[in-house]
Amino acid sequence: FPYTTLFRSHCRQQAVMTPVEIPLDSGDFGMMSRRVVDALKTMPERRRFVRGMRSYIGFKQTGLAYERHQRAGGQPKYTFRKLLALATDGIFTFSETPLRLATVVGFCVAGFSFLYGAYLFIQRLAVGYNLPGFATLAVGLFFLGGVQLICLGILGEYIGRIHHEVKQRPPYIIDRVERHGGQ
Repeated sequence: FPYTTLFRSHCRQQAVMTPVEIPLDSGDFGMMSRRVVDALKTMPERRRFVRGMRSYIGFKQTGLAYERHQRAGGQPKYTFRKLLALATDGIFTFSETPLRLATVVGFCVAGFSFLYGAYLFIQRLAVGYNLPGFATLAVGLFFLGGVQLICLGILGEYIGRIHHEVKQRPPYIIDRVERHGGQ
């Protein structure tokens, strides 16, 4: 299957992007105990990324390695577009990193423009170099663009928290209840 490499690289990248460790090459199909199925059923979300949800609930998982043979006939049902949709579902369902990216980029742009503006200012004072208006205009525009990205990142943080609450995932899964002393 030609898209397997893309999906494997997505899984490796996702392990960096999410607090939930999703095993590499884990599929949607697997044998699960009744406790695992019941725990998955407590998660009311509609866009279900089963690979991540299984890892999220925290029960022990064991992978079985096997050799994937080439398809004997027919065309695969998972096209590149479907694999890309699966990858974005995994990233957006279990990661707030894309939302934080705007903040990081904003700080970088604003910081570099501030440093370049300071360099231009010092050059003007020390050397007496007459700066063209374009340089100062560009510095101002980049700085304001960076500030706007920082503000978008702050909004993204709020949206990420709302997204987390809307999913209504249980904060913990009770494995078993033990009673002692006849209670």
